[in-house]
Order: sequence, then C-alpha cells, then structure tokens
Amino acid sequence: MGIKDRLVSKGAEKIVNMLFEDMGKVSGLSIDSRNKAIKLTLALKGETGPLDINIMDYEILEGKSHYYIIIRRLSASREWMNIAFDRFFKGIKLPVPDKYGFVIRQTL
Repeated sequence: MGIKDRLVSKGAEKIVNMLFEDMGKVSGLSIDSRNKAIKLTLALKGETGPLDINIMDYEILEGKSHYYIIIRRLSASREWMNIAFDRFFKGIKLPVPDKYGFVIRQTL
C-alpha cells in the first residue's frame, strides 16, 4: 500500500465513522487501490466481537454527475452477511453520495 492509499484510507475511515457513529466505530480501514482491495473492521454496538469485512474486487465508475462502486467479491466475519451480499449486492452498481465523491476521485 502506497502513501496515497494510506492517506485516502484515513479520510475514508473518518467518513465511515461519521456514517456509522450511531451504530459503532471503525477500528481499522485500509484501501489497496492497485489490487482493488479494502479491509474494514467495525466495532458495532450490540455485537460481542468486531466485524471484519474484506472486499477483494471492486470497481469505481464515474457517471455524468455521480460516482458508483461495484463490489464483485466480499468476505465478512459473519456468515449471514456473506449470504446477504451474494444474494442482494454482488455486482450491483451502488451510488456514492455526492459529498463523498472527493474521496472516490482520490482512488482513481
């Protein structure tokens, strides 16, 4: 992971913490843009242990006015989450909120 990825990872961690602040906290986030991998560890309220999420293949698309992320492979430390991802989210083009586009642009 290069310097750029480390800086973007720190910014992304702050954003995810803002998004999840009422549910818990990110205790680790790293982005490897060259290998299209993201590792995320969450400490969620009500959970007895951390939730680990590994995205092993993603693509970022730039639309006319929005960015999108497509996640092709994901592994989580909760079996139900792996099943839900495969069933509902695998390969789906997910919009990135406009206010976070600057972080996405940095990973391109």
